[in-house]
Amino acid sequence: MLDSVMNGVNDLVEETKENILNARKSLEKTLIRTWVASQSHATSETRKTVLKTMEETYMQELEGLVSSYSDSLSSSVKGKWVTQAKQSITDASKVLDKK
Repeated sequence: MLDSVMNGVNDLVEETKENILNARKSLEKTLIRTWVASQSHATSETRKTVLKTMEETYMQELEGLVSSYSDSLSSSVKGKWVTQAKQSITDASKVLDKK
């Protein structure tokens, strides 16, 4: 009878050890996800913001260059093809604005 009680206690101790190890692993995973994922997310958001700002800046510069080029073209040369070229430049600029 004492042997069966001791076996029951040993089984209970082993089960408790296993539960504690599983709880520890789960806690470690949660801590890692919380710590690493939040910093990774912050880095990702910062990169997105920087890229969006860069895109807006480059688009403004491109619009200025297109306008300047179009004005220079129309003041330098005359003719039917100049009107078509200016229209092509304007259309290309509109396509870039949509993206």
